[in-house]
Amino acid sequence: RRLPRDDQFDLARIQARSIDINALTDPSDLSMELPRRQRDLREVERLVGTNNRHYLMVLLNVGDIHLKLGQTSRADQTYRELTDRVFDVAGPSHPWFPTALARLASTRSDLGDHPVAVGHARQAAQLVETQAGPWSDEYLVRLQTLGQTLHSASFHNESLGVFEELVALHLEFRGREHPDTGTCLTSLAQSYYNDHQFSRARDVARDALEVVLKSFGKKSRQYLHALNFVAQLEDDADNHQQAREHFDELVEVSREVFGPDHPNYATYLGSAAAHYELLGDLEPAADMLEDVLTIRRRYLNETFAAQAESHQLEMAADLRGPLFGYVTCCIQLGGREQDIWRHVLEWKGAVS
Repeated sequence: RRLPRDDQFDLARIQARSIDINALTDPSDLSMELPRRQRDLREVERLVGTNNRHYLMVLLNVGDIHLKLGQTSRADQTYRELTDRVFDVAGPSHPWFPTALARLASTRSDLGDHPVAVGHARQAAQLVETQAGPWSDEYLVRLQTLGQTLHSASFHNESLGVFEELVALHLEFRGREHPDTGTCLTSLAQSYYNDHQFSRARDVARDALEVVLKSFGKKSRQYLHALNFVAQLEDDADNHQQAREHFDELVEVSREVFGPDHPNYATYLGSAAAHYELLGDLEPAADMLEDVLTIRRRYLNETFAAQAESHQLEMAADLRGPLFGYVTCCIQLGGREQDIWRHVLEWKGAVS
């Protein structure tokens, strides 16, 4: 049936909002958007039912918001409904079906159901390879998901093969200068590392850092991620001077990119602190770790109410590492007993 003009406008507005959702990253914004999207879902069902692309698009948005908020179980339920509905409405040959399968593979993996996750990710990649070909952007994305899912399942040999294929396809069809080539090279380096091929991992990681720098520039998340990995590999190889230069750059650039109060900055600051502690430079290590604790405590306090319980516990557990490192450094330095007790007591409930 033809919808009245007002209903057509409402449907167009809802569809436009489905595009805007991709830009949201802040937990408070996502928490406000979730009930709106859920209302949109009910409104679409009222206007045109559930067996149509409008309903499926909003359903995908709801699942993505749940996932970004750390509500993995709810995201998994939503993606399961999405997969079933796409299969019933359009069948497995529809391009949306492997997209839904890949989303479901991600949540199944996060929930520890690795055999099912790997099966979904593998099926999604195979479907896209058949539908669009191995040179298509969609296939490369699905192959990346498969490699990550295999890695999470500790199938390191198989994930290594997938990432080797992925890099070869990127080099053949996209070229070395393509932005995604550097990202895939980093994933391949991590696979070599997991396979205990440390020298090869270091060579590929250095290559990846060069490609990522040219593609994204220094002030990018991709460069910081690659730089952190290379710095850690240099430390493992006892190239401590090179590692020191990388970690100092990592702290400086990440502070500029994220700001001094962002949890991503705290993550990279913690990596640098581990390097300083490793070399016995305990004073700067303790100062960095204290900043890490302060940033993460503040962030947890500000976002605690917006997080799922599982994510709350995960964020609280993330404090154990830097707190242990901080206490260790302070004990060896001496004279910081009050600071130790202050941080321990502030986090007693969360860290115990």
